[in-house]
Amino acid sequence: MSTRICYSLLLLSLFLLHMGQAHAQQSNGDNPSSQVLQAEDLSNALGKSLTAERQELDELKERLGQVRTATKTLDTEITAYKVIASAYSNLLHRQTPIEELKKVRAELETIIQDIASRLVGLTDNLEIVRKLNQEEKQQYDYNNQQLAIIKKTATGTREGKAILDQLQALNKTISEQLQTTSNMEAIYLKSVGQLTEVQESIDSLAKNYDRQIEEKQKEDLFSRNENVFISIDWEEISRDLQKIVNVARQVSASEFWVKQLRNVWKAGGLLFIKALLLFVIVQFLIFRLRKLCAAWRERLQERRPWLCLTLDLFRQSSPLAGTVLFLYGYVQLQDVTSGFPFIWVIIDSLLAWLLTRWVLDLAKLIRSSNWLQVPQQLLTGIRGLMLAIRSFAVPYLVLQWNLGTTSIFLALARIGFELYLIIWTVHFWRRFQYSSANSVLTSSKQLSTLRTGVIGWGYCVGLGGFLLELAGYGQLALYWYASWGRSIVVAIWAALLLLALLEWNHSVTLVPLSERKETHHAGWLLIRLLGVIWLGFLTAFLMMAWGATKAMVLGFFHVLNQSIELGEIRLNLLGIAYAFLILAFTLAATRFWRPTLKKRILTSSGLEEGLQESVATLSVYVLWMLGILAALHALGVSSTSLAVVFGALGIGLGFGLQNIFNNFISGIILLFERPIQVGEVIEIGGKWGTVNKINFRSTVVQTYDNASLIIPNSDFISSQVVNWSFKDPRLRRSVTVGVAYGSDVQRVKDTLLEIANNHPKVLKYPKYDVLFSDFGDSALVFDLRFWSTLTDFFAVETEIRFEIDRLFREREIEISFPQRDIHIRTITPELSGRLKKDEPDNKN
Repeated sequence: MSTRICYSLLLLSLFLLHMGQAHAQQSNGDNPSSQVLQAEDLSNALGKSLTAERQELDELKERLGQVRTATKTLDTEITAYKVIASAYSNLLHRQTPIEELKKVRAELETIIQDIASRLVGLTDNLEIVRKLNQEEKQQYDYNNQQLAIIKKTATGTREGKAILDQLQALNKTISEQLQTTSNMEAIYLKSVGQLTEVQESIDSLAKNYDRQIEEKQKEDLFSRNENVFISIDWEEISRDLQKIVNVARQVSASEFWVKQLRNVWKAGGLLFIKALLLFVIVQFLIFRLRKLCAAWRERLQERRPWLCLTLDLFRQSSPLAGTVLFLYGYVQLQDVTSGFPFIWVIIDSLLAWLLTRWVLDLAKLIRSSNWLQVPQQLLTGIRGLMLAIRSFAVPYLVLQWNLGTTSIFLALARIGFELYLIIWTVHFWRRFQYSSANSVLTSSKQLSTLRTGVIGWGYCVGLGGFLLELAGYGQLALYWYASWGRSIVVAIWAALLLLALLEWNHSVTLVPLSERKETHHAGWLLIRLLGVIWLGFLTAFLMMAWGATKAMVLGFFHVLNQSIELGEIRLNLLGIAYAFLILAFTLAATRFWRPTLKKRILTSSGLEEGLQESVATLSVYVLWMLGILAALHALGVSSTSLAVVFGALGIGLGFGLQNIFNNFISGIILLFERPIQVGEVIEIGGKWGTVNKINFRSTVVQTYDNASLIIPNSDFISSQVVNWSFKDPRLRRSVTVGVAYGSDVQRVKDTLLEIANNHPKVLKYPKYDVLFSDFGDSALVFDLRFWSTLTDFFAVETEIRFEIDRLFREREIEISFPQRDIHIRTITPELSGRLKKDEPDNKN
């Protein structure tokens, strides 16, 4: 109900109250003309409101009729859903082929999605009706209150009675609207409840089908059938061939694909369009990633051959790999198998094509390389096997989807492929044995044993599937070959990545310890971390290669996820592993983040070097804080446990960690207040040095003697520090010189000014000057004061002293030195005689 009507009713009540007051005034003899005009206006407003409410009532009644009609249709559909669920439930108790079960499961998924969309619409309509009903109820209650007031104030006049009748009619209309919306709400509630009940039953039925299909797959995998050569039925083969022809005609027709696309649109709707756009974006990102890998490859060239080989293999197959991963992820997130069950055949076919593509590309790269010497005959044999697998796998998957797993035609196709595989196995491993007879594999006993084991494994894989087929385990034989094929591809990628890691580790360890930087230490840690991740992924992918995606893998992680409770803290092995990985990643990220931030982002920002260092350090603190919180969360530490931990930390700060915490807070103050910054020249404790780094607890100052002072951060806060480069790198220095009494002081001044003026590293502003500072005991003392920079002042002082000594000598200005006059007051006759003897003979 509109808010405008509520406000009009409020004004109406005020007008009526005013009319009651006017009636009282009229009884006292006042003019009634204005009162009549007000009553007419009020009556007109009430008439318009009543017309609008009745029109809205008609619309609600019409909508109620539509809801009842739609409910009848929905009841019919719900009855149909129940019948279908009952029929499909009975189908579970029969010996139904797995292909039929999968088709029924797809239809159930369609029904589930249809019911879900219906529930969303019904729930939205229910919320709208509830909101409307609540507004009408509030207006109805409000009108009753106004009527009670009006009956007391406006019943004494004819106009008041007419308005009262209009208000009662309006209230009755609103009451009918309230009843109508209540009926609609009841209908929607009933429909939602029935549809929810059907949805729950069909969901339960779909889960039963999933369990039945899984059990059927296990039974088919380990069930033994009669030998195909004994139970061969040519009529069945003929029927299968006819079915294949019919399916080929159906698939080749455009109507088939139009129908599939319609089903996909029905299942996904606009999400399908979004998925196509997302697919284009993914392919564009893959294209950019390929260009990045190519640039990286050119930069590495031949220094890291295994990494270059891995990058080349990734670049060549990344579009197909991205397509397979995108389709698999899309199917998992948005189940489209109900509308397009053929999608899994497409995904499995693309996966088979991708696996063989990796092996073919690797063989091609090895053949074109100059550093890997592999016999060409072996590479040709591998290429032939991959092409044969492609030619068998893709048609087999399509035919299995149409004919089922028990088809004799498919069994004959399997036997034909297995015979080819036996011939290939014997031929390939003989060549391998011959070509490796005089290679590195026979240089030691261990390698020779490994070579023999690899050859034996190859024969077991090649012959094992055929023996299983002859024994009647056809599906198990196919599973045997497929699992070993996937495992080989996983092993290839694992070997390439491991060799690339070993190359990286070798390049890091070759750098001498004295020349290693933070990036080298971070690289060393990252290599070890990636090694652990490599081992985990290798284990997981090998388990997935043997079909253990939902059973063994999840069971393994479930065992690791078993918790051990220590008070409020719950620990488990998986959480400890996650916490370790998070902290290791945080350490590696901070080591790489600091130089990246300074060199790539802040270099061109125009900020001071010290401010750049402060920003970098604070960002590292933020990363560590987030990493520690994430690690605690991974360990299973709750908010309550964190409160306990912080309480214990507070007690620790009060006892043993007070100094450490004081230095940490002092370091943060230094970073924010910035009384000293990295790169500035300071003097502390009488020692000069350059601030190199402000750490968590201390600051590193490098003296001019190349000594590193490790100073606690609190000393910079509580002690006096001289910052010579704070805000201004200039400083004034003074060179003192003494000249002999009697020297020309004006010449001395002019000479000193000339020296300062001619030196290139003496600043011209502020102006240098000369002070006649004192009459010394043996010299006239002059001070040459000049301005220079922090980086030059030591050298400038030395060079000025050299120049003073040179020019004073040229201009015969005597640099005085301490002198003493000795006056002898008494002398003995003996000393006087000796002095006379020593006098030179001046007569000549």
